[in-house]
Amino acid sequence: TTSPSTSRLKLLTTSAAAAHPCLPKPPVFVSPSWTARLDAGRTRLLRRLQSTARGPGPVYLLKAFLPWLLPEVERAVVLDFDLLCVQPIASVWGEFGRFSSLHVMGAARDIASSKLYPNSEFGVNGGVQLLHLGRMRSGPYEAAIETIARTRTMGYLVDQTLYTALSDLHPRMRFHLSCRFNRQLNRHFALPAEAYVCAEGCAIVHGNQPAWKHAIRSASGVFRRLPPYLRDAFRNCKMDPN
Repeated sequence: TTSPSTSRLKLLTTSAAAAHPCLPKPPVFVSPSWTARLDAGRTRLLRRLQSTARGPGPVYLLKAFLPWLLPEVERAVVLDFDLLCVQPIASVWGEFGRFSSLHVMGAARDIASSKLYPNSEFGVNGGVQLLHLGRMRSGPYEAAIETIARTRTMGYLVDQTLYTALSDLHPRMRFHLSCRFNRQLNRHFALPAEAYVCAEGCAIVHGNQPAWKHAIRSASGVFRRLPPYLRDAFRNCKMDPN
């Protein structure tokens, strides 16, 4: 995904064996200029969604249109730049094998769902996304985002808002990605320590708050910088020596 300082999208669209964001292997970067690949109808749909987005939000919506921006790709893992992989990325790619025949995308719950999406049963965090682009190119997904464009405002969180709305409309389209693949460090809402606990383990840590982004980029010392009340919540986050 994007950060506020960039206008590109980073994706892993190769096989799991060839893709590891912690290693210097080139990912795919999607530029806003790629919107020229969309036909007139989808361009209008994208513009309608972008018209209700704020801040850097309009570029984030490119993720929702990857099925048509990358028509040759069947599946993609989309990653924020503020992630630290403490386990091999192959494990998250393997979650595609758990998709049902109806799932078109997978994402973890946002730890601040009750604050950000109080009227939704499942508030999506967009830091790590599994997109089954082949299925998203089918009619139901496109029809759903057309409905969302008419009824929802995208705001600042845009793709998260869109996928939360998709989950509201068609919950069987969304695969519930484990918290272990998106261990969020956001402390904007003064959440209790229990909100950060994930008994399923730790594969990817998401520094989704400005104070954490530099620590994530530098990688070393991330867990030493955790405040004391959060250390127990992240005790299962151990760097893979490989």
